[in-house]
Amino acid sequence: MTFSAQTATILSCADTPALVDMRQGGTCTAGAFVYEGQRVTTARHAHDLHQLEYVVQGVLEVETDAGAYVLSERQAAWIPAGLGHISTIDTRARSVSIFLHPIHLQPAHSGAGIVMVSPLIRQMIMYACRWPIDRDSSDPLADTYFRCFAELLAELLGSQSPFSLPTTTHPQLGAALKHTRNALASITIDDAAAAAGMSPRSLRRLCHRELQMTWRDYTQQARLMRAAALLADSELSVLQVATRVGFDSASSFTRAFRSAWGRPPSAYRRHGSELPA
Repeated sequence: MTFSAQTATILSCADTPALVDMRQGGTCTAGAFVYEGQRVTTARHAHDLHQLEYVVQGVLEVETDAGAYVLSERQAAWIPAGLGHISTIDTRARSVSIFLHPIHLQPAHSGAGIVMVSPLIRQMIMYACRWPIDRDSSDPLADTYFRCFAELLAELLGSQSPFSLPTTTHPQLGAALKHTRNALASITIDDAAAAAGMSPRSLRRLCHRELQMTWRDYTQQARLMRAAALLADSELSVLQVATRVGFDSASSFTRAFRSAWGRPPSAYRRHGSELPA
């Protein structure tokens, strides 16, 4: 069954992210939600359930209160219950989210990020689509299935740190980082600082204080995340992707990409980010 983004009930509160009730007032503690439709950027919102959103097709961008990241096909976003987030889905994207009540899962990681999905988890995600999260009632088979899924997911989350970009509430730093992400091909620290009306020295200092990382490291991570999305969702060559995200050569891009994602760009394009079975 396929749903649109409008099917969820929003329970809003002025000072907190809007709470989106995926269960439509129901009592099921786990279920699936399939999205496919037009490009959409959601308002900042949260769920009372944990969410694992798997990208079947296209590209998904997620910004949370703790980090921002770009997902390509065969990757999943892990978003713990209660965490405010904004999602941007492209025009041809299709995703499947598994929602789990916290009674099923106490994750090792409290933050959101990109999760490397094994073939087993991927198949279980797709099979779970027969049990939508807003169904009227659950049944013993569904309950057993989602308990098993939660145990496997907990093991997966415990074995890896979700990959994400840090975010900030500092307005000038936020402007500099947004400009950085939008101009990866040719960005310099001077350009990023100027876009936010500050000096390069101030930008370096803010990155250390707010992000606990250098501007250079932030930019490198942003480049590699954007590259992963381009490899999965475009016909660009490896060299074209490298140039598009700001690397001087295919060899330097390949070294950096392998270090971050565990495989070279060519293999990533063939198999995505999925882990071995």
